[in-house]
Amino acid sequence: MLSPAGVLAATTTFFIGPVSKEFGWAESATLTLFSLPMLIVPFVLPFGGRWIDRWGVKRVSVLSVVLYALTTAATALVGANQLALGALLVLSMGFGYIGAVVVFKVILLWFPHHRGVAFASVGVVSSFASAVFSPMSEQLIGSAGWRATFVLLGAAILVVVLPAQVFLLSEPESLQRPSGVPAGEGGPAAMPVLTGLPGVPLRKAIRSRAWVLSLLIFALAGGAVVSVSQNAVSMLDDHGYSSGTVSLALSAQFSASIVGLLLAGVILDRARSPWVLVPLVACVLVALVILAGVYDTVPVLFIAMFLLGVVRGAESTIGPYLIARYFGLRDFAQLQALSLGFSMLAMAFIPVVVQSAAERTSSYDGPLLGLIIASAVALAMAFFLPRYPALDTEPPDLSAQRVHAERVPDA
Repeated sequence: MLSPAGVLAATTTFFIGPVSKEFGWAESATLTLFSLPMLIVPFVLPFGGRWIDRWGVKRVSVLSVVLYALTTAATALVGANQLALGALLVLSMGFGYIGAVVVFKVILLWFPHHRGVAFASVGVVSSFASAVFSPMSEQLIGSAGWRATFVLLGAAILVVVLPAQVFLLSEPESLQRPSGVPAGEGGPAAMPVLTGLPGVPLRKAIRSRAWVLSLLIFALAGGAVVSVSQNAVSMLDDHGYSSGTVSLALSAQFSASIVGLLLAGVILDRARSPWVLVPLVACVLVALVILAGVYDTVPVLFIAMFLLGVVRGAESTIGPYLIARYFGLRDFAQLQALSLGFSMLAMAFIPVVVQSAAERTSSYDGPLLGLIIASAVALAMAFFLPRYPALDTEPPDLSAQRVHAERVPDA
């Protein structure tokens, strides 16, 4: 799946200026519109997660990818109407994120013992695409305009992503039975649903310390990373860097996310403690200190962006892995959707606050200090994550019709 988060992060900073200039809007107002999906989509994602858990991955995925492509391309048709632009961005990202949750569910079902590496492998493709999109979008928007760029993004989703969903996506047959029909009965036309999956019920999971702390850590650290990416042109211009240098630095960040993905995947499958988050959150803190304290020094800029990229990649692997490790398969898609939604709210709110504060103070020094403090808080929280619950050494009996309840961590 072409990650909507990766596309948004890789391209938003280059859309803000041209869209604001064409319609005569303030850049902070335009950034708010582009961040609007992260404020609204979180309330839709849990329903998408429920559909995936109930009806299976393929039907939900194909429909969401088609609508993702069409609404992305349709964004090119809007005029100077903030409501219309905001609505299309919300629809596009909403369908895109539902498709992304499908991918996490498929990996969880097919790779019970190597989830970390599997999550990382899929994330590598998304990170590579983001690394390409960053300089490409800057060139396309500069030469063809922002409207043509939206059309090309929609076409890329249809041409690249849709065939993969139609021909390659599947789920283990042992997980399916026809809806409303006892196991072993029903024809091939019956709607498949997933049954008998072990795990913690949704209501218990969302009250656990493990889930609450992981949400806060990813929101604070992830919000800081996205704030730098989405405000990169203005923020780094304030520190003496040109737009071309910024596009290359963002490309380096997304390339570094591949390193983070692979490192996290290998480490997670071998680690026995969630404290693997500690060095990653520390990377965010170090990178922000570098950005705040160093001006007009390209090699140092690339080091900071590399560190942020490593965290960006690792975060996309660690998030779903922790949900699976702590809470099991039962309501995974719904929990992942809720977690994504909460992170999206933070990643929508924090960049706008940073941009607005910078406009009021005519400097990014204050906002960067705030991001440093938030990252330090996230680092402290990482030390308080509870231990993983014990897991069976063998894969669960997925054909069983009863639901196994695992111990809720720290309940």
